[in-house]
Amino acid sequence: IYVSPTKALVHQIFVEITNRFPKKGSQKSPVGLMTGDFQIETSSRILVTVPELLKLLLIENNQHFVSNIDCVIL
Repeated sequence: IYVSPTKALVHQIFVEITNRFPKKGSQKSPVGLMTGDFQIETSSRILVTVPELLKLLLIENNQHFVSNIDCVIL
């Protein structure tokens, strides 16, 4: 999970990471995006989001989500 301080930076980082790790063939993108406005591929290996949404996801204590977190980059 890559946490960006603002929604504008989330979009910028999402594009940069997507360009670095492109989708291969018919596979889904390895990069997802989650903001208050919309969500793209939220079950991807790499998720770019804002701190508020990460906090909500952790507070919900969704075991499937929490158990799949390997690293959080702030």
